Amino acid sequence: MGEMEKDILTIKELGEYLEMKVSNLYLKVERREIPYFQIGRLLRFRKFDIDTWLDSQKIDPVGATKEAKRVVKMVSNPKNDLKRLVKRISLDMSKELRNNDNEKSRPENQGKEVERV
Repeated sequence: MGEMEKDILTIKELGEYLEMKVSNLYLKVERREIPYFQIGRLLRFRKFDIDTWLDSQKIDPVGATKEAKRVVKMVSNPKNDLKRLVKRISLDMSKELRNNDNEKSRPENQGKEVERV
């Protein structure tokens, strides 16, 4: 008989699923760092809740974080009034558009047409 994917996991099964030691999972339960159910003395974990919790542990790439920090720094600076911010953003956008146009006008990218069959 084939193995059926379970919706509810024991702590041992969760350890296998997450490739973590059961002792570390007990610590996370004690600290309430991981979603769980307690039925009497038994601990159970809903796979959907664990997957959601796992997604919340994701760390974004450095580039995205750097850009967000730059924008926050720009906006929170009292010297930057609205006109200055709009001007700076529009300059950044026009610079990006020029870079895209330059990429298209490179000799190796010119004259390329899609072959029709």
